[in-house]
Amino acid sequence: GLIMPTPLLRNKDKINKLHVFFTIFIGMYVMWMIYYHIRVNIMGGEYPSAQFLFLRNDKYKDFATINQAISHLNPYLSKLSNYPPLILSFAYIFAKWGDYTNYDVFTLQNSLADPVIWRSFVIFIASYVVAVIAICVYVAGRINKKRGTSETSRKVKTYVVYFILGVAFVLSAPSLYMIDRGNYLVVSIVLYMLWAVAEEESPDSYWGPVFLALCAATKVYPVYIVLLYFFDKKFKKLFVCCATGAVTTLVPIFFFEGGYLENVKEFVKGVGGFGIGVNAGYFTVGITGALIYLERALGIPVELSTQKNHQIWLVAGVIISLAGFIFLAKDKKRWRQFFVVTIE
Repeated sequence: GLIMPTPLLRNKDKINKLHVFFTIFIGMYVMWMIYYHIRVNIMGGEYPSAQFLFLRNDKYKDFATINQAISHLNPYLSKLSNYPPLILSFAYIFAKWGDYTNYDVFTLQNSLADPVIWRSFVIFIASYVVAVIAICVYVAGRINKKRGTSETSRKVKTYVVYFILGVAFVLSAPSLYMIDRGNYLVVSIVLYMLWAVAEEESPDSYWGPVFLALCAATKVYPVYIVLLYFFDKKFKKLFVCCATGAVTTLVPIFFFEGGYLENVKEFVKGVGGFGIGVNAGYFTVGITGALIYLERALGIPVELSTQKNHQIWLVAGVIISLAGFIFLAKDKKRWRQFFVVTIE
């Protein structure tokens, strides 16, 4: 007959996987440091070679751009932003912290030289870092509680591992890129993590759909995850999620300058807007950077290279997502399927 693995063996397997994860994570950073040294110090490459951000003047600029857009409560009719109303309302707190009236689109990057605006940015990013690590530590506490162990060393190990996991997340390339941009997407990330924790720890409560609605109301992309409540026939959760999303999206627009319907129309028009991504005229880190190096070596024009890279990643994203669905088809918790596919 089949021999089921003991809890001890399962724990050892998890520990071994964590060792592999952290080894790869640290190894990638060491490789980047070596690459940076060769590219910048030996080959004489200048910014943005081997950097996370490819435009120096854009450093932290998203933070200032959104704050300026909402500072006079006229983000849509002024064409300054297409961000969802809820995240703009959140940004309004930081927008009122500093004075953006003396800056325009050409000088906005200088706003962070203002000590007051810089202090608000530091507090914003620090709040993100603390929130991510706090969520990880909370999960560690829940794990210790479920185990019911009184062994202090084991509890401490769990807390340390999840603390390091939170730090590793903050120091991951996508996270550093968001920080480097000063992007309000970090708020959506925190809400997304809270949704995952709520669905795991309190599957019968309505905190999951509330956090999911708030996440989608700050960045529209995660909205498709609401389908998991439909597939699982959790129609009460579906209603709570949709109602919360509708209220937190439509109500803030009442406080914006101009007519309500005009603002709604401009917001809907801007929902489909996407960033241009990484322009192939700049050298970047990672697989995209490797593609750009190859394309530049082959003499492919920058415009064509940028377009082709976007198409490659679009196709790759679809393939990876389908593979994720296939590999996770037998997972009993559908929220984990959506969570993993979204991360991919």
